[in-house]
Amino acid sequence: MTNPAAKEQWMDACLKWLKKNFDQPPMDFANLKHFQQENKKLSAPKATENRVVFMGNSITEGWGRIDPGILRRQALHQQRHQRTNHPSNGATFSTRCN
Repeated sequence: MTNPAAKEQWMDACLKWLKKNFDQPPMDFANLKHFQQENKKLSAPKATENRVVFMGNSITEGWGRIDPGILRRQALHQQRHQRTNHPSNGATFSTRCN
């Protein structure tokens, strides 16, 4: 731009847009607060309770909307197909058959 006044107006408009869209409220680029409300509803785990954290993305999040029981069925499938092997040296270990 050769017109200094137009250049200044354009810069001011850009700065206002950036401030409006990125400063108030501060933007959560990584979407870390996506499940913040749901997490607040969870109670603290009991001393004897084991919890699992599932990690995924927007695709895996959609699985629960399409089929709410999918994760429970997958966990049951894993439990049913877990096998304990007993090698000749007496050691034991578990393997999962998927």
